[in-house]
Amino acid sequence: HSHSGRAFERGREVLTELAARHPGLALPPAWLGLWHALNVVKCRSACVRQDVQCAWDQTQRALHAEPSNAMALAVQGYIQCLLLGQPDEARRSLNGAIEANPSEPMAWLFKSLHSAAWDSGSWAVTEAGFAQSLSPIDPLQYFFDLLTANALLADGQLDNAIAYGRRSLRAHKAHVPTLRLLLTAQAELGRLDEARETLDQLRAKVPELTV
Repeated sequence: HSHSGRAFERGREVLTELAARHPGLALPPAWLGLWHALNVVKCRSACVRQDVQCAWDQTQRALHAEPSNAMALAVQGYIQCLLLGQPDEARRSLNGAIEANPSEPMAWLFKSLHSAAWDSGSWAVTEAGFAQSLSPIDPLQYFFDLLTANALLADGQLDNAIAYGRRSLRAHKAHVPTLRLLLTAQAELGRLDEARETLDQLRAKVPELTV
């Protein structure tokens, strides 16, 4: 989740080493799976298909070690929802994560992402708010704010979506998913001058991005 590409890559190296040293634990490969998913979402991946496969493989490795690990189930649901287009499978994974540990904030956060895309914007807002309440001073606060903004966008609360998106962007400047969200909300509200500025930032960050 670092601003720095070098630090982000170092995270992959450290998680890989942790997973190798502790093959019986679910958390290192679960986080490594999330790393590969984020590498795609952040538009950093040199080979999307390979990163998606690595994300899936690491998540399955985590679940083989601990079949009821809530974080591993949550990451599996995130991958199914966002990268594989498998909403029904994602729902089962995320519900399983919440059943395994109702206090796992990532499970509720990713459930919000699923609800925003496939179920109900109002559910998504509630689930994102519950995730925030479970970890109110999380070091990944920008990520919580981003997915809260996503839920608000799905629920039609565009001004609030922009407010949370900007708060997320202040903590993690030029984060590509946040810029995409802000662009959408600004355009939907007809704030086209702001949207053009956001689009310029997005194009500067990811010049190869297309519709």
